[in-house]
Amino acid sequence: MERKNLALLCAGVVCFWLFALAVGTAQGAGLRVAIGGTGPAVQADAPAVLAGAPANSGLQLECRAAILMEPETGRVLYEKAPDERMPIASITKLMTLLLTFEAIRGGKLTLDTPVPVSEHAYHMGGSQIWLEPGEQFTLDEMLRAICVSSANDAAVAVAEFVGGSAPAFVNMMNVKARMLGMRDSRFCNPHGLPARDQYTTARDMLTLARAYLKTYPWALKFHNTHVLNHQGRVTWNKNPLLGQYPGADGLKTGWVNASGYNLIFTASRGEKRLLAVILGAPDVRVRGSEACRLLDAGFQVRDNQA
Repeated sequence: MERKNLALLCAGVVCFWLFALAVGTAQGAGLRVAIGGTGPAVQADAPAVLAGAPANSGLQLECRAAILMEPETGRVLYEKAPDERMPIASITKLMTLLLTFEAIRGGKLTLDTPVPVSEHAYHMGGSQIWLEPGEQFTLDEMLRAICVSSANDAAVAVAEFVGGSAPAFVNMMNVKARMLGMRDSRFCNPHGLPARDQYTTARDMLTLARAYLKTYPWALKFHNTHVLNHQGRVTWNKNPLLGQYPGADGLKTGWVNASGYNLIFTASRGEKRLLAVILGAPDVRVRGSEACRLLDAGFQVRDNQA
């Protein structure tokens, strides 16, 4: 009997150490999985999967970082390297828009307010709508140019007008980022062109996008504008999901060499809305297809839990 008890004890010790070893291996993996959508994310020895989905339904996206959330509850359904810092690119402009809408809400200006174009804005380069120094356009027109064309000249003109100067506006951007809890973001300009020490993460941009949509849901009318006709120059919205993915109505694209192709996007089905960020996709086609895959998987999870 004593030998039998000793054997059982030894077997129990072996099982315990095998379990501990397995847990340690899982915690060492690089991808993060949101478990049940509550509490902090934990490490897992598997591709990131959608919370509530079957264990074998791992979703592997072709991008450097991604995160998907139910904005109403804050429940994260998927994340991949969400805290990896990388250049922001034109998704920077979502913060520019947020601060502009705050100025409107505060009564400092209206959508009909004329916004002048400075020499600095004129010389921005990159994506633009070819504003001329001394021209004035309504704030409504400028905002549509930012949302549809990702116009750097319009973004700088608006930033200078709202903040008094571009540097003052950038300071407002960083103050707001800290207020929102964006701990891994730093802004150096209002447009997103490459700048030293300008960076963000997928999680931080999701935090920004969620606050933006919660406070200014009516701003989607700007992001959902499909075509911009500025003085005879026609520009189609750069968001690959508009008109292609059912319920997609925002938000912002971005690209620079150092980061790859970025996208902050949202779509709704009935009362259900999802909000997501993809950073570092290798090209435009992959960025759009992976965004669709992520939304499909997210809506499937929500439908299964309804």
